[in-house]
Amino acid sequence: MAEDWDALIREFAGVTVPAAKRLIALGPAAAPAVPLLVPFLRDPLPLRRKLAINSLYAIGRASTPAVPALVEALRDDTVSVREAAAETLGMLGAPAGVPGLIEALSTTDDENRFLRRWAAWALGEIGPAAEPALPRLRECAARRDDGDLERNAARAIRRIPRDVSARDTIELPNGHTQPLW
Repeated sequence: MAEDWDALIREFAGVTVPAAKRLIALGPAAAPAVPLLVPFLRDPLPLRRKLAINSLYAIGRASTPAVPALVEALRDDTVSVREAAAETLGMLGAPAGVPGLIEALSTTDDENRFLRRWAAWALGEIGPAAEPALPRLRECAARRDDGDLERNAARAIRRIPRDVSARDTIELPNGHTQPLW
């Protein structure tokens, strides 16, 4: 089925949710819409920004041209938009997202706890290019206040190939250390 991408994007701008559902349902077949979706990552309405990112996620690897806008979205005013951007950067395995994802791991407020979890997961998906994140991931893996973040960070550390050394351990509450690999 041939889609009229311009008409679908006009619908996205006007009625958003039904158009986003169609794009998400089309998945990778909606790849021609990627350049038309990117401007929506800067839309004044948070719902449109998040639905645009969700659509890019569903489109998959063909969304790679949107990476610079997704990196910008990591600093969005709306936490759900930041979370969706982190998840999509991870799905894309986008090395350009590493600095922003490290910054996301450094947030400390409770509002961003899910963002930190997604950032750790995304860094693991990025793999070797995320090596600069290892110090911050180690700190997150050693935390005792967020089990999901600890698990995601430990998983990311295991997924980033490197020379295994003593630095790749976490200290347990009983004073012992445990390897992360």
